[in-house]
Amino acid sequence: MTLRWRFTGLISLLLAALLSLGLWGLQHFATRQSIHHSQDLIRAAGERILVGVRDHIPLRELIREEPQPLSIAVYQGPNLIELVGHEPPADGENWEIQRLNVHERQVVLGFPIYQSKEALGRQARFLSWIGALVWGGLSLTTYWVVGQTLKPIQELANQADQAAGNSGPTLLAPPSQDGELVHLVSTLNQLLGRLHQRSARREQFHVAVSHELRTPLQALLGHVELALLRPRTPEDYCKVLEECKTQTGRLTQLIEALLLLNRLDYAPTASEVIDLNECFPETSLPAHTQVIFLQAETRVSANQPLLEVLLRNLLGNADKHRSQNSQILVEVGPGQFKIENQRDSQTLLDPEKLREPFFRATGNSTPGNGLGLALVAAVVERLGWELELQAPPGSFVAVVRYPI
Repeated sequence: MTLRWRFTGLISLLLAALLSLGLWGLQHFATRQSIHHSQDLIRAAGERILVGVRDHIPLRELIREEPQPLSIAVYQGPNLIELVGHEPPADGENWEIQRLNVHERQVVLGFPIYQSKEALGRQARFLSWIGALVWGGLSLTTYWVVGQTLKPIQELANQADQAAGNSGPTLLAPPSQDGELVHLVSTLNQLLGRLHQRSARREQFHVAVSHELRTPLQALLGHVELALLRPRTPEDYCKVLEECKTQTGRLTQLIEALLLLNRLDYAPTASEVIDLNECFPETSLPAHTQVIFLQAETRVSANQPLLEVLLRNLLGNADKHRSQNSQILVEVGPGQFKIENQRDSQTLLDPEKLREPFFRATGNSTPGNGLGLALVAAVVERLGWELELQAPPGSFVAVVRYPI
């Protein structure tokens, strides 16, 4: 069932219930008013007859002066001796009656309730037909209004369906200028843009992974095949095994980094309060590292394993790329910590490129797989912190900002 039919059905049911309740209430009110009116007529007629009898006016004249539709019957004992109206009043739900004793006679005044009920019944049937027509008209109007209201959403769905086959970025156009739809389309376009960027990065990542894995595997296979071409001395075999060990270690590091990078999307988010100053023990710091603590304690709310991955990769990157005999400077303070090192290259590096997996600066001969800063960026995003990278000529600065 479509949303249009669901809304129409719901509103039609509500209208039917309201119309039925209104008709029932109107019928009940009209019936009660008719009964009260008949009682007032009978009471007034009885009072007039009693007053006339006290004034010695003949009873026959008194009862003939009463207006229609009252019926008045005069009984002498069990015998009917006088009747005004079409039929004598009778006990039951069809008559509203009053009995008077006048000079050993009984005067029965009656109002024919059944006539009012029949008139009210005809009126109720007429109103029911009118109500049915009104209900049908309102239901059709509701169906049309709901259709017009949902039409922009259908147009938006058609746009998305047509754009599903496009390989490039897709932008949806608002089908109307209503504020809600403009906001919805803007939000969807932002989402589609992020999805496209993520898809492009993932595709680029897969290409880079295949290249990075292929290189050590080809080197490993080449050395093994070269060693098997002819008999060699034990020293030659030892050299081949050493090279195989090196390439295997490179593969192991690469696979571990790839697995960690992939797991970050599903990493646990449980946080605890950690003193950041205690995360830089001298025994685990790279050589030539100087740490400056700007305050006695620097408490942050973070996931301990992710924080360890973040610091290990930042410090490892600084140690790997620092120029010879230079220091790594670490400054820990409220709201941020900074890691800075000097480097030999005088090339200005793009900070956004540094975040990409497998990015290696041109001419960089330092061993590695280019995943360290990509892991850092992913961990910072996962923690909800901010990362700023600066790579001016001859130096490198990484600033991590966190909420206080």
